[in-house]
Amino acid sequence: ITETDCLCLTVDADGVTSSLRHRGVKQLVSAYAKVFYKRTVQSVPPLAFPTDCTEPAADFHSIVVELPHEVRVLVGLDAIKQASSLTMLFNPWNLANLKEEVTRGQCIVLLTAA
Repeated sequence: ITETDCLCLTVDADGVTSSLRHRGVKQLVSAYAKVFYKRTVQSVPPLAFPTDCTEPAADFHSIVVELPHEVRVLVGLDAIKQASSLTMLFNPWNLANLKEEVTRGQCIVLLTAA
């Protein structure tokens, strides 16, 4: 019995290897792993210790803020690309401005589950 919600993820090793051939995916995975590891080893009192289900301050949104600029741009532009299918929310001018702000590091765009 756990005190928090848990998620079990299984991945195909060949699929991961294939995905890591893409420069952007490799950059994201490498940078994310470094920040996640840093946060894991920093989880000492007064912070909560990590468990097999949770890692304090290591949710995706918290980690993205600490990623290198070029990786945040990659994440942000991909989020915009996915969200831009909701054309009622973006007019072309606003979308271009948002992309420019992400590229310059003025903002970070992330998608959340609805």
